[in-house]
Amino acid sequence: SAVAMFGQTPQRSGARDKLTAPANRFAAADADVYIHAGTDALFPRLCEAMGRPELATDRRFRDVPLRMANVDAIEAEVRSWASQMPYDALATQLEGAGIPFGKIATVEEVVASEPIRARQMLVDVEHPKLGRLTLPGVPIKLSESPGSIHKAPPLVGEDNESVYSELLGIDSGELSSLREQGVI
Repeated sequence: SAVAMFGQTPQRSGARDKLTAPANRFAAADADVYIHAGTDALFPRLCEAMGRPELATDRRFRDVPLRMANVDAIEAEVRSWASQMPYDALATQLEGAGIPFGKIATVEEVVASEPIRARQMLVDVEHPKLGRLTLPGVPIKLSESPGSIHKAPPLVGEDNESVYSELLGIDSGELSSLREQGVI
């Protein structure tokens, strides 16, 4: 990292690519979308999709270094175009031109998404007092030991009996004595 090697602390840059342009988050009429058309091969295709082929030969935008020097101007052009249409129409044009893009999901959309449920990144469990809880799942999926969540977090002391007797080998008489003394 820049910090470890050079003592440089990186600053936040948002979604803007630091090496090519246009490559950033743009607002369509009804959704946010990330568009990456910063390479010299992709940029003319984006210009065609935008109905602005002249931008590809504009002296400010002819290559990556020029677009980076004029990043605000080229992003303004893309922003103006994208904001005029709904996401589905924008997606159709970008896909037809072969431009990498993706809809930026809200947290609510991510939580409700099929991939999140299919990968068990959120799992539902029943808690004895709180009812149904949604918990984070096990993020690492190993074929030989996949891991899973079997129950809700325990109540305070819920597992005492099994821990003391099964794991620690304390017999019921000693356990009763410890309870009477207030140790447990």
